[in-house]
Amino acid sequence: MERLAIEEDWNNPAVVHRGREKARAWLPPHTDARSALRSVDPRYVLHATRGTSSPYVPSDHVLCLDGRHWKFKRALNASLAPEPAHHPFAHAGAGEGWADVEVPSNWQLELLGRLPGHPTSEGNRDVPVYTNIKYPFDPVSPPRAPQDNFVGTYAVSFSLPPAWLAEGPGGRDDVFLRFEAVRSAFHVWVNGHAVGYAQDSFTPKEFSIGGYVRPTDNVLFVRVYRWSVGSYLEDQDFWDLSGIVRSVCVHRVPPVHLRDVTIRTDFTDPR
Repeated sequence: MERLAIEEDWNNPAVVHRGREKARAWLPPHTDARSALRSVDPRYVLHATRGTSSPYVPSDHVLCLDGRHWKFKRALNASLAPEPAHHPFAHAGAGEGWADVEVPSNWQLELLGRLPGHPTSEGNRDVPVYTNIKYPFDPVSPPRAPQDNFVGTYAVSFSLPPAWLAEGPGGRDDVFLRFEAVRSAFHVWVNGHAVGYAQDSFTPKEFSIGGYVRPTDNVLFVRVYRWSVGSYLEDQDFWDLSGIVRSVCVHRVPPVHLRDVTIRTDFTDPR
């Protein structure tokens, strides 16, 4: 993704995503049939996920990134947001000015009272807004979002089990990054590589990152835009909140795997 394209994506109705995998039925990978069957047993799921917000049942193939180990920095617009090279794990002291936040969450409530003041422009404030028939920003100029469009930058460091990156009989497993929901649009980098872009806030998104990851010290860098061209379609009768608002995970799949499932049924009685 060139810099120019990155700056214009959230205002471009012709760009819904870049680098995103085709939407599919979510099939959490498992090592064997027994663990797969156990993952759909309601008794086991209730026990395994108790006390967490994660929708992911424990699996050797899924690494959940949820938690309060994410770093966050807010900016009035994209031109003021930090670049991927300036992530908070770059060197000692690089994390200065970054807040610790929990994912999933929205930054309006997560940072309430923790940062001095709120940036303002043209009467817009980066606070929760309940919207019904009126847009939560001004000026309203479809399809463009306002020029002062708040940006939340997230960063997290993670390591992968060595087996994930080992070469197997059928080749090396692929690794995917999955976001359950991000509002309202976002760009993603992994270890400095531009991975993709997506909007459509509450639809899960996946990106292939197998070519960018290493065993340790991986850095996931996410730039989230409060409003986008999609905000004109996601506007009615709800709270306007921003951020990585549902779970995030990294998962691996073998070179040969079941990626999607479609079930079609017919009526047994044609009457």
